[in-house]
Amino acid sequence: MEIKDYTNKDKLQQLFELYEEDMYTNIEKDSKLLRQIIELEENFTDTLTKEQQVEFEKISEIKNKYMGKTDKNIFIYAFTLAVRLIIESIT
Repeated sequence: MEIKDYTNKDKLQQLFELYEEDMYTNIEKDSKLLRQIIELEENFTDTLTKEQQVEFEKISEIKNKYMGKTDKNIFIYAFTLAVRLIIESIT
């Protein structure tokens, strides 16, 4: 994939999607916090009624979508900032 315009948000989203799997793989490999979250959520959902479990799943799905968008926006901002800093340092 050739990306020449490093300030174009659509191009940066494509770049994010290209590397997204690698980013999350590296983060999740050794995450004790992630294992704690999963364990606590499982223990919590075991105490809920079926209706409450359905609602909890809906909440979790919406939170995951929000976090995905947030991650993408952080990547775009950080990448743009990095390019600006590199350009400033060589000019």
